Amino acid sequence: MPDGDWEAVWLTNVAEAKALALAHNRPILAVFGSSICAHCDNLDEKVLHKQQFLDYAAAHQLVLFHCRNYDRLRTRVADNYRKTCGMTTLLPHIYLFKVKPGADLTSTATTALDPDQVSLLEISSGRYAGTLSGTNYANASINGVRIEAEANWTPATFIKVLESYFPNKEYPSGKPAWNSLVPPAPGPGGYENAEPLGVVPTKDAPPENEKDWILTSARGSLSGVSSDHWYKFTGAESRHYVLGATGIDMTASAGIRIKVAYFRSDGVKPLNPAIKEVTSNGWDAFDRGIWLDSPEDTPNQLYFLRISHSGGNAATNLDYTLKLHQAAKNPAVGALSNPYWQGALLGKWTMDVEAAIAAAWQNNRPVIFCFSGVRWCRFCVGAEHTAFANPDFNAALNDAYLVLVDNRRRNDTGPSLLRENFAGGYLTANGIAEATAEDKLAANLLLQNALALPGASEAGWTHGPRISYPTFVYCRVAQTGTRADVEIRPIGRFGYDANFTPTEANEAVAVEKLEQLKMLDLNGYLERSMFAETSQQELAAGASPFSSYIGGLVTADWVKFSVDPGKSFLVMIRA
Repeated sequence: MPDGDWEAVWLTNVAEAKALALAHNRPILAVFGSSICAHCDNLDEKVLHKQQFLDYAAAHQLVLFHCRNYDRLRTRVADNYRKTCGMTTLLPHIYLFKVKPGADLTSTATTALDPDQVSLLEISSGRYAGTLSGTNYANASINGVRIEAEANWTPATFIKVLESYFPNKEYPSGKPAWNSLVPPAPGPGGYENAEPLGVVPTKDAPPENEKDWILTSARGSLSGVSSDHWYKFTGAESRHYVLGATGIDMTASAGIRIKVAYFRSDGVKPLNPAIKEVTSNGWDAFDRGIWLDSPEDTPNQLYFLRISHSGGNAATNLDYTLKLHQAAKNPAVGALSNPYWQGALLGKWTMDVEAAIAAAWQNNRPVIFCFSGVRWCRFCVGAEHTAFANPDFNAALNDAYLVLVDNRRRNDTGPSLLRENFAGGYLTANGIAEATAEDKLAANLLLQNALALPGASEAGWTHGPRISYPTFVYCRVAQTGTRADVEIRPIGRFGYDANFTPTEANEAVAVEKLEQLKMLDLNGYLERSMFAETSQQELAAGASPFSSYIGGLVTADWVKFSVDPGKSFLVMIRA
């Protein structure tokens, strides 16, 4: 059946009409007239631009081509087909064309609709079998359909004329008729060349390389003549997958409908109906992340994805790379991928920075910030499957207030919990306005700047110092003035260098680093002491012994001291 998102628009560029028709295997309804033709004016006003006809054209996916200002093309088409179809010179002329494979989809020359480029549809059964689809819409009768007087022309009669070229909608194979123009059902056709994405990694079936927690396709392109691509991957039942795309041009794709259909299979080919279909305005839905949930009755099987577009033209060129990974399904509120939006509870993840800081100060507890790209960062996805699935790691977080700082990619593209504006998404589930979410994303970047290490790289983006994802920053909150004046003081941090490949030894690394940070906290250590630019440790002559710390996460220790002119300074370091 035709897709429900087809838009009926009268095109005036013949190359664009041909490209769209060939890309979607649809017929071109071509109407030719002239700029001074009163009959053509009447057909336009009474039929072609009426909503009744446009709705019909959309439902049947007709490519509409209108030509009233290109006399040379009209004359050339008439010379090619008028006598064969038994037409007169009286305008308007109506044709139904099928574009031939290999046709030139860029030329707008007068030869664009020559017989080597297109073929006329032909009635292949019934009383009018053999009749070609070219006619004057001024005849008293067409294929047995009586036409009203011109003053009373209606869309309903015009539609009957079109339908008369397709009696019963069924014809012998090989005829360029209606049934040969309906696109194949999404399941059975085109999947033979599906690109294999591989097996979706999980904790129980991890990737060989820790960088491969997200499946990645080869570079693809949807074009005017390549309107759909197929992909396949191996997954399991009752899983939650997130599909996205990178390397996409949001501006170039605006106004073009890009659709993904998700199918189960019999192990070889996709099966109808689709599990889910999503139609996106350009790449928007892919940039936000599309949720694909596998049914409960499909254990360890092959799934198919079909990516297609409509609304483009001969020049359409939509480049992309698909990204696919498994995420937590229905995570509890307070889990990493479903943090509280407001408020803060001990041992639970939240996005409410102010509430977490206030609670940490009031209850004399640490606050841990997790800087992450939950929906797109391969190491962050790996961490969710490994460290965050480890009971010991989660237990080590229970005595701190936890803040998720979820960001987009460095170039301000890609998904985030704060962009999920669809059914079930984070914004929708929490009643968050998109403008509010954008403000939070901006605030996240400011927090990242504030907690970045001295000398942190600023390469690759315009938001100041960078923090690698994921990075856990263990902090204390100190009062610096009035009750409202507090300072976030980092104790230390660790990131993906902890190695999130799921083995007992590697998962223990993350737990060990959390325990180190707790020990540093108990000893009053501050991360700023590792850097000459920020250290406030000062050793005075004759002062009491000074205790500090080095080792593990503490890779350096800076202490300031002064020496009067002509004096010497003796420092003894004892471990």
